[in-house]
Amino acid sequence: MISGSVERLELLQCVDQPIVALIEEAMALADKGEMGKIELSMPESFVIITYAETKPLSDCKCEYHDKYMDVQILLEGKEIIGHSLQKPETDHKLKNDVAFIDEVSSENFIELSSNEFAIFPPRELHRPLCKVNDTLKIKKAIVKVPIN
Repeated sequence: MISGSVERLELLQCVDQPIVALIEEAMALADKGEMGKIELSMPESFVIITYAETKPLSDCKCEYHDKYMDVQILLEGKEIIGHSLQKPETDHKLKNDVAFIDEVSSENFIELSSNEFAIFPPRELHRPLCKVNDTLKIKKAIVKVPIN
């Protein structure tokens, strides 16, 4: 997991520049008020810009993906995202490139504020949409980057 701010993308020197460009592209779409699933300039990449509601940790599911890197950008609000280096079991069937995990060990948490993001490579467990204090309506952009 790598975290940062869209206002300080120059700090992402360790991240491939096409990924930084996709973050910038997603932010430009969000700034124009775009919503929903939108294809991005990199083949097979897309962003989902949506509103969601944070929930208690116990109501949030831990997930992972096989084919896509997840860039979770918080556009408005506050959110906690859990993450773990636990290796997912290989027998999960991924429908739409997502699987959910019930038991997570060694979970850590990061609190995101507006214009902050977290990047999760394929097969890294993450638990988005956890509330900070109170349930809150948030706006997010989730950039999906294909990894071969």
